[in-house]
Amino acid sequence: MRPATSFMSLTSKSAVLVLFSLLPTLAVQASDFSGTWKGAYDCDEITRQIRLELVASGGNVYSGMVSFSAGDELGQFAVRGATSPDAETIIVEPSGWIDRPEGYAMVGFKARIHDDVMFGTMSNDRCGAIYVSRLVPPGK
Repeated sequence: MRPATSFMSLTSKSAVLVLFSLLPTLAVQASDFSGTWKGAYDCDEITRQIRLELVASGGNVYSGMVSFSAGDELGQFAVRGATSPDAETIIVEPSGWIDRPEGYAMVGFKARIHDDVMFGTMSNDRCGAIYVSRLVPPGK
């Protein structure tokens, strides 16, 4: 007759093997903020149209460009962003003007992603929400 410890040892080893085989399916998928996004943001009590392009630059870092309009004014600036350690939030900061309309300032934002929708708040006190939908998914 086999000792009970050997059965327990075998059962424990089997449980560990089953757990390790399930790990890939249990892993939480990190959010990918890459892609082309289009939507709007609020600033100075005006809703402005925005187009955002983000590309993963390695690790949790992104680079890209913001294009915006409000009436006849058009503007464009470069951005850099980084995700939180859990990759659920991104903080995007302006890095330089490409096309600066008179009287406008670059503004960054902090946002979360759900499916192909990103939503958050602008980093300037005079601004409010940002809401964009992904037009072009990553890798397309």
